[in-house]
Amino acid sequence: MPNRGKPAPLRRDYFSFMKRVAVQMTDEMHQVLKAFAAFHNRSMSDVLEEIMENTFNAQRHQCLLVERLFDSLRIEPDKRAQKICFSPSCIRCKNRIICSTGEFEGCLEVEDRLKHLLTDDYKRKLKELQIAHGQEPQSMES
Repeated sequence: MPNRGKPAPLRRDYFSFMKRVAVQMTDEMHQVLKAFAAFHNRSMSDVLEEIMENTFNAQRHQCLLVERLFDSLRIEPDKRAQKICFSPSCIRCKNRIICSTGEFEGCLEVEDRLKHLLTDDYKRKLKELQIAHGQEPQSMES
């Protein structure tokens, strides 16, 4: 069974090498990104790459342009992309590693260490999502 405490490996198999991209953002967003990445023990580049990959993988099923780009570049879709819970919230999921391999059929379950950070509104929406997926709602007690 995979170690659920470690971040999922980055999907660097898309390309034989990585390209650098300069991203400009406000000082405030930079501070948020830096603190968020540090909290999750990831680099800012890793966080931005995951957010970008999640966004484009979700768009692939909504936009013909993105679908054609993926197809022409022979980029395999993320195995999670068709799941109802697929979103930037995957970074909080305790099953993210096994889910990224396509071996987890369930819905988003938040890591225990992060539960206390969730808003009441998000907890309610997550419970509804889990119930709609036929899954026992996760206890939000820390």
